[in-house]
Amino acid sequence: MSSQDDDDQCKKCGEKYMSEYDAMYEWCKSCQINNLKQNFTNWTSENEKIDNLIQEMQLEINELDDMIFEWIPYDQFDDIKEIGEGSDK
Repeated sequence: MSSQDDDDQCKKCGEKYMSEYDAMYEWCKSCQINNLKQNFTNWTSENEKIDNLIQEMQLEINELDDMIFEWIPYDQFDDIKEIGEGSDK
């Protein structure tokens, strides 16, 4: 196997990269999805429907530059300010 062949495959799982772009950034869809799945138990919004939606969206990634949805707990935000109140303003 040549070093060129090695550049076309994920170093972690050995799966062939789906594009030259993926190979350039060493992004593997299978590994990314597996990492997201493994992390499912490490977070919760405390709302099963929201958790399921986020997990479903995470599993639909196809490319390196796809947006990955994630839950960010309220306590991880800084400098939170109320900008409006009610629907009449």
